[in-house]
Amino acid sequence: MALNETRFLRDLRNYLLHYGVAPIIQSISFRQTEEVTEWNHNIKLKASRLLEWREWNRQSREYLVSFGDSDGPALRDDVVVYVSAMQELFSWLFSQRVPINTDPRVRKRFRVQSD
Repeated sequence: MALNETRFLRDLRNYLLHYGVAPIIQSISFRQTEEVTEWNHNIKLKASRLLEWREWNRQSREYLVSFGDSDGPALRDDVVVYVSAMQELFSWLFSQRVPINTDPRVRKRFRVQSD
């Protein structure tokens, strides 16, 4: 759910500012076949260590608890969810510019100048 990731990123900012460096789980895998060489690099945050901080919001705490002791959120995935949500918001917000700027009542009330 997008709300969990968004709330978590906000709380993670506070964690980084007021508690410390985020604990990282890093894994690299390498696989080679005759056709292709494939490698994968994952960076996650260790949920069990993050939960040592007592200041998590309820949603963020539940989100972190949903991971096992040796797992945690993939920061990249959470950022992608957040950016997608913000793109929707800003698309809607900027789409309102034209109707607001063309409505004579709004232009008069806020003394909007012509372009």
